[in-house]
Amino acid sequence: MKQMKYLLALAAAILLSACGGDDADKLDPTIRAERNALLASTQYGIYQEGRDSFVFNKTLHQLYVNPSKNIYRIQTDAGTRFAELTLAGTPTAKKGVSATLTQNVGLIAVTLDNVILLQTDEEHLWLWCDDAHTGFIVPRINIIDL
Repeated sequence: MKQMKYLLALAAAILLSACGGDDADKLDPTIRAERNALLASTQYGIYQEGRDSFVFNKTLHQLYVNPSKNIYRIQTDAGTRFAELTLAGTPTAKKGVSATLTQNVGLIAVTLDNVILLQTDEEHLWLWCDDAHTGFIVPRINIIDL
């Protein structure tokens, strides 16, 4: 009887390890490195291929957020250079959403079909799109309940 209990526990452990696991472990090493580079940053902005591409600088830029429309925008004080991210909904770690990136700052044009939430804290949301190799750090507005 004791042996059966141990066999059942072993079988359960094998099944859990086969079915479970972090999806990040299955990622392409390049994407994993780019995601980690994004997660190591806290500055609002756009990150492509593991590097900051257009980040908010409070002495040069304004930051606009419209949580009811899922819009995040960084623009110069004069409004002449900008990048705006518009999400089709609220992404989660399991459910991505499509998004539009409108900009005139020379970023690589990308299609954002599956933007997911990688991480959140009291001030930031870390968003990521594997296919575009593009990430975003945007302000977390408490109106959005994650």
